[in-house]
Amino acid sequence: MPPVEVPSQLVAAAVGAEDPALTFAAFGRDLAENLDAPYDPRRVDEDLLAQEVMVGCTQGMLLCLDPEHRMAYVLGDVLQLNYAPTPASSRTSSAPSP
Repeated sequence: MPPVEVPSQLVAAAVGAEDPALTFAAFGRDLAENLDAPYDPRRVDEDLLAQEVMVGCTQGMLLCLDPEHRMAYVLGDVLQLNYAPTPASSRTSSAPSP
């Protein structure tokens, strides 16, 4: 599938957002904490636990990404679009190129 032309307003809104709230290094430290904490596996729904871990890790990863990469991930993985930033997608004018 060819890359999708993303409206310039969407790109400007995403790229104009603040820097990542979390770094990958800080996220890694958070994940490493309490890895050896005891729990009772007899009362754990392992499928639900796996789903919760996947959601939590995805959310953490998204918080670490800069706005343009976050948008590329959401468009590609969630919406199944092939987003490739191009000079045309970052133009604010809709006038044709010369």
